[in-house]
Amino acid sequence: MNESKSSGRGYTRRQFLKGVSLGITGAVVATTIVGRLLGRRSGPPVFPEGSIYTPDPKRLKRL
Repeated sequence: MNESKSSGRGYTRRQFLKGVSLGITGAVVATTIVGRLLGRRSGPPVFPEGSIYTPDPKRLKRL
């Protein structure tokens, strides 16, 4: 009886849920790896002298 119902489907519910969980896990791992590779910076950004975005030199010395 179960064979006649499931013969039309390509995947069982268990296979589908297993694939979804593996897919989500793979996406999280891939995002973590890519984020670490692309997120690394060599140092603080360089701005022109006198720019309003230039960090305060006193604050940089404390770090």
